[in-house]
Amino acid sequence: MPPALVTVWDALPLTANGKADRAALARHEGEPDTEEGDVRSATGEERALLSVWKDFFGTPSLSVLDNFFEPGKDTLRAVRLMAVVRKELGVSLPVSTLFSAPAVRALAARVPKSRVPA
Repeated sequence: MPPALVTVWDALPLTANGKADRAALARHEGEPDTEEGDVRSATGEERALLSVWKDFFGTPSLSVLDNFFEPGKDTLRAVRLMAVVRKELGVSLPVSTLFSAPAVRALAARVPKSRVPA
C-alpha cells in the first residue's frame, strides 16, 4: 500500500551529537507539506462536514480536499461516516454519494444548503 503522506526535507534535523533527531521528526509527522494540504473551508457546509470528518477520524489535519479513500478507508467506514453525518448534521445522503464525491468540498456541494447550519 502506498503511504498516505510523504514529506520531503532539505536536511534531517540533527542532535548536538550529529545524529538524526527523531523527536524533531516526530513533531512534524502528519503535517501537510504543500499549500494544498492547508486549504481552508469556505462554506458553512464545508466547515460542518470537515468538523464531522475530523471528529470521526480523530485527525485534526484534514482539509476539504482530502480524499476519503486515499488513506486506506473502506466501505464499512464510509457507511459509518455517512450515519454520523446524518446524526450530527441532519443530512441524509446515500453512501454512494461518498464514492462520487470523496472529498469534503465535493460532498458539501451535494448537501442542500438549507440543511446544514452555517
